Amino acid sequence: LNEKKLENNADHISALQSWGPELRNFRKLKRRPIVSGDCDIVIDKPTFIMKIDA
Repeated sequence: LNEKKLENNADHISALQSWGPELRNFRKLKRRPIVSGDCDIVIDKPTFIMKIDA
């Protein structure tokens, strides 16, 4: 997770760019989430996250 890049781009907040608030709090975990049972969904490859407009 490139936290600096996320922080620099999370200010795009408007009706058509509403991904900022959802992704603003993403953080890289200090330990492996599968082993520790921290998450129910784990993304371990470069991934595009899309928000479908309702």
